[in-house]
Amino acid sequence: MASRKTRLRTRILAAGLALSCAGCIVLTSQDRRVPADTSGDSGTSSTTTSTDARDLDGDGFDEAHDCDDTDPDIHPDADEWCNDGVDSDCSGDEDDDAVDATAWYPDEDEDTWGSDSATATYACSEPAGWVQTHEDCDDNDSSIHPEQPDACDDVDNDCDNATDEDADFETLYADEDGDGYGDEDVTMASCAGSEDGWSFASGDCDDEDEDRSPAEPEVCDKADQDCDGDADEGVLSTYYLDEDGDGYGTSSTTTEGCSLPTGYAEASGDCNDDNECVRPGVIEYCSNGVDDNCNGATDGFPCCSGGDGCICGYTATAW
Repeated sequence: MASRKTRLRTRILAAGLALSCAGCIVLTSQDRRVPADTSGDSGTSSTTTSTDARDLDGDGFDEAHDCDDTDPDIHPDADEWCNDGVDSDCSGDEDDDAVDATAWYPDEDEDTWGSDSATATYACSEPAGWVQTHEDCDDNDSSIHPEQPDACDDVDNDCDNATDEDADFETLYADEDGDGYGDEDVTMASCAGSEDGWSFASGDCDDEDEDRSPAEPEVCDKADQDCDGDADEGVLSTYYLDEDGDGYGTSSTTTEGCSLPTGYAEASGDCNDDNECVRPGVIEYCSNGVDDNCNGATDGFPCCSGGDGCICGYTATAW
C-alpha cells in the first residue's frame, strides 16, 4: 500500500498538471494509443488513434456534420434564404426550402392567373408555367380570370362567383300577342337581346289583341287602338241636331260619334230647323219674305212664284 506521503505527492503533481494545461485539449483514455487485438492468424499487430469531433464555431454541430464549421450561421438547422449565394442549411443546394421563398401556382391556360384550387409550390425564382396569382376559377380557359370583363353568357367570366352581373342588360316586356309591343307590367332583364315572346318596346294596352298597340291607327269603334289612353280621338264625326228631319241640322247643337245618331244630320246649315222646306239647296220662293235656301238672302234670284215648279224639295238646279 502506498504511503501517505506518496499519495500526497501524487495529488500535488496532478493539480500542477491541471493548472499547466488550462486551455489545452485533454485526451481521455480513448485518445490514447491502445494496442490492437493481436489474436488471430495474421501474426501482425497495429495501433489506432481516436479523437472526439470538434465544433469550432459553437453552433451545436461538429465539423463532421457542419458544412462550414467556421460560421455559426451555417449548419443543418439554419434558415435558408433566397439568392444569398450560401448553402446555409448544409443541404447541398442553395435556396432550397428558403424561408423567404415565393408561393407559385400553376397557370395551365397561360392567362397569367394561377389556379385557385391548386397547391402552391415555393421557390426563390419563377418556375416555368407558374405564377404568383391564384384566383383563376377555370385554369383551362384563358378567357376566364379576375381581370376579364363580364360577358352576357351565363358564365362567371371574372371569377367573382356571379354571372353576367356587369353585362349590359336591357328590359324586355312580355308580348303575348306578338304585335311588337309588350305589357309594361310584365318585364324581365336580359343581356342576350330579343327573345321569343318578349319585346324591347312597351305600351301595349291589350296584350291579347294584336290590333291594339301604340303603332295601330285609331279607328272609330269606341276602343283605344293606339293605346294612348283615349278612344276614337281624331276619328269621331260631328253630327248636327235635325229636328225637322230634312237632312240638315243646326250648327248650334252638335254631337260627336262613330255613327249617325237618330235625330241628327251629317250636314249643317239649316236656318229654320222647324220647317223641312227651309234648308240649303231648295228653290227660293219669290216674295214670301223667307230665306228658303238658307243662303242669307230673302227672295233672292232665282226664285219661283208658285206652281208645281216651286214644290218644296226642288233645287235651284232643277230650274
